[in-house]
Amino acid sequence: MVNDRGSIKWTSLMLPEHVELLRGIHESNKKVTKPILDEQEIEHINQQLIHADEQGSTIEVSVYEDGIIQKYSGSVQINKMEKTIKLNRHTFSFENILSVE
Repeated sequence: MVNDRGSIKWTSLMLPEHVELLRGIHESNKKVTKPILDEQEIEHINQQLIHADEQGSTIEVSVYEDGIIQKYSGSVQINKMEKTIKLNRHTFSFENILSVE
C-alpha cells in the first residue's frame, strides 16, 4: 500500500502565497450557515441564561461567529439593554447564541 501524504508533499514546492490561499480555501469550506431556532428553543435558552445569571453558576454556551460554531464556558452576566451576555471576557449578542448547557 502506498503511503500518500496528500498536499503536504507539494507545499515545499509552492509559493507562500499559494499555501496561504489554500489555507483560506480550507477555512472557508469549514464555515456553516447559521441555524434557525424556533420560539421554544429561544425561550429555553433565555430561561437557562436567566437561571445561570441569578444562581451565579457556570454554563457552556454554543455561539455562532462568522460561519463557525464556537463553545465557551464560564459564569454569565446579562445586559438586557444592549441584548448581550458577557461570559468571562467574551461578549455575545442574544441572537448568536445557539444553545446553553
